[in-house]
Amino acid sequence: MRQPARTIAIVGPDGSGKTTQAKLLVEHLQAIGYDAHYVHALYYLSDTIPCADRLRRQLGPRKTQTHGPSTSRLLYLLRRVLFAVVGFWFALVTIGVVSIRFHDQVVVFDRYYHQFFYDVYGPSGVFLSCLLPQPGRVIYLDADLATIQLRMDTTDRAVDTEYYATVIEFYDECSTEGWLSFCAKLPRESLHDRIFEAISYGLD
Repeated sequence: MRQPARTIAIVGPDGSGKTTQAKLLVEHLQAIGYDAHYVHALYYLSDTIPCADRLRRQLGPRKTQTHGPSTSRLLYLLRRVLFAVVGFWFALVTIGVVSIRFHDQVVVFDRYYHQFFYDVYGPSGVFLSCLLPQPGRVIYLDADLATIQLRMDTTDRAVDTEYYATVIEFYDECSTEGWLSFCAKLPRESLHDRIFEAISYGLD
């Protein structure tokens, strides 16, 4: 199911520039008169919870990818089961709430649920991603490993490099002919201009 063109998702691996480009796009749309809204797909619902950032760092789905010495096996397994059970429904509910709240307005998603599903379900996330309502426009920031490594923060660098390599491959599997692909290496403003031109048709 494809949502109206007024729903836009900017996707790509960590470090590809999703947040920067999503915020630039919302600012540009608002400046020319559109009622546009920035939505972080993973945080939109949880931001209402006290200490949300700390909880996400401790319990987020990325934690299901590794079982380090500081993590008891029981806690690790419980976390995997929890996200496996609720992950898809969490995404579906978030999309539904956003669709109702911002009906007939422009919504720019900072990421969608592809990498989240990879963290939770592994390769099966490709199929599950297809079951979700699809944005009217998907902007894919195509980044290689060297590019995203340069942009990683301390938290991201703590994750095994192999993880990011497989995430890039996962995005390649998820991408369809309908996705609008842009090189993430482009300068910020140049990339924004190309994205804006690509999504500007179909908004009215």
